[in-house]
Amino acid sequence: MELMPLAAELADLQGALHEAAGEYAAGRAEDLRTTFAYGAHPLLMRAEEVAELRPRADDPQVRPLFAHLVRAQIAGGCAPGLDRIRMELHGERLKGLEDKWFFADTRERITAECNRKQRKLLDQAWRRALARHEPDYLKVLEQSHTLMVDRGFTGYTAMCQALYGVDVAALLEEADGLAEDSAGTFGALMAEPLRAAGVFPEDARYHDMVYLWGGAWGPARGIPDAAELVGATFRELGLALDAIPGLTADLGAREGKLPGVTVAAVRVPQDVRLIARPEATWIAPVEWLSGAAVAVGLAHAPADEPSKALIDPAVRACWQAVFASLYGNPEWIRRHLPKTEAQPQTRLFHLWWLYEVRRLHGMAGFARYLHGPGEPMDKADAFEHYLHKATGARFERDHYLADTRWFLEDLFTLRGHFLAAQILTGLEEEFGTAWFADPGAATRLRALWGAGWHRFEALAEAAGIDEPDDIWPLTERLEAVLGEFEEDDA
Repeated sequence: MELMPLAAELADLQGALHEAAGEYAAGRAEDLRTTFAYGAHPLLMRAEEVAELRPRADDPQVRPLFAHLVRAQIAGGCAPGLDRIRMELHGERLKGLEDKWFFADTRERITAECNRKQRKLLDQAWRRALARHEPDYLKVLEQSHTLMVDRGFTGYTAMCQALYGVDVAALLEEADGLAEDSAGTFGALMAEPLRAAGVFPEDARYHDMVYLWGGAWGPARGIPDAAELVGATFRELGLALDAIPGLTADLGAREGKLPGVTVAAVRVPQDVRLIARPEATWIAPVEWLSGAAVAVGLAHAPADEPSKALIDPAVRACWQAVFASLYGNPEWIRRHLPKTEAQPQTRLFHLWWLYEVRRLHGMAGFARYLHGPGEPMDKADAFEHYLHKATGARFERDHYLADTRWFLEDLFTLRGHFLAAQILTGLEEEFGTAWFADPGAATRLRALWGAGWHRFEALAEAAGIDEPDDIWPLTERLEAVLGEFEEDDA
């Protein structure tokens, strides 16, 4: 099998999937159908392609292709079922006591609802819709396992280890240490913002966490428009969004546009689209800075090597975390949020960062359990256990299939956070806390983005980092703001 043609076709498939997602997010497509994109690449869907490539999968140049090929075959085989679930859910009208709304708008309605009783009703309707589709999700999950076995993998964890060359158990064990060490500190610190948002900490639910970080309560009221913040940030770095070849930024309000931020890497680096809808929430700058970082970085990826345009989830998460951290950088806050007190904002951001790391750890642990021996339906209640231990909130079982990402992606996202903390340390040591305003930092970032997005280890090597999975730089960064971690005595 020739690697260059394979890389080019995998990049084409990635681009087609991203274009479909981008058009849907922009409101120019009525639904997101991935089946057509996979169907246009029939050669990539043949199991024998995996068998042929597998003996060479340990080669660092081959592994990214192998990972994307296996993922494409399993996701492509399940695409018709997932597309059908998605279309039915997103078109479904939910009903409360005196109101109706579309399923796809539920999360946004929860973030905008300051009345907790109303949020609970919204969440109940949300969960009922997911519960009705549980049999459909289970069929897709069973199909994914069949496709996995047909490609010679003995188990889900073993497959993910083969795709990314990572010892999953060891990586989870590293994260276990952070979760256990920080439990007491996390629980104590979360009580204050929860009470400020009108929630008793002991009674926090899934919908409360959606509101806490995404709602327009308290701290969100002083945050300017996220589009202005992101535009000013990248201009200061010498990377103005409207001056980067290949990058299109669609950041205005428009009817039909979906909430949130989408990066559509249609053709890297020649056609990268950043799509976002303005939102007045505390978390919006985190999402916008994260999305813009990925879009700008992909627009600086190598143009002549298709394999380097393939996106490793840990690399994407790394760059998201690097730029999201600006929201908790005192120098950035003073320059870009002059009406916001730096110390409380810095502390709240780092609490969110700890929450997110703990949530990812809980989701990764549950995903590994879900895909292990036994019937998935019997494991649904464990979802509540894993996420309650991680976040202190009750995440009801109805979300267990819809919220669990495939291919242990939460674990690899967590891996990206570990590397991000080390890259941040390097930027701060070389350019100072205000690295985001130093042209030298922009030069450094361009060089790192030019190393490609295909392989986590390649980014670590380009950054001069020997132990990218080392958890302590992130732990130390969080402790420097939140205080020394203490375990939960309970």
